[in-house]
Amino acid sequence: ESLDRDSTIDNDRSELLIEKLQYKLKVLLGEIIKLKASAIDSEEPLESYGIDSIMITKLNQKLSDVFGDNLSKTLFYEYQTIYDLTQYLIKEYESK
Repeated sequence: ESLDRDSTIDNDRSELLIEKLQYKLKVLLGEIIKLKASAIDSEEPLESYGIDSIMITKLNQKLSDVFGDNLSKTLFYEYQTIYDLTQYLIKEYESK
């Protein structure tokens, strides 16, 4: 029974982590594109927000402030939505 409870706690923590990280990414993106985080859809392709290479450079700078300088500078090209980027970051940093 405690195993079930532990896995529920892990799932709750994972969900909370996903929500918090998605919100943080939306805030960072919103600062660049001048939108409120609540107006950004996690599953909407970033290109639909008019993201260009200059904006991506600014986003990379903001992300490196949070995650360190080891992040790939092509993340916003590789992961086209906030949701996809969130999944990558969690997998990449969960083990560290």
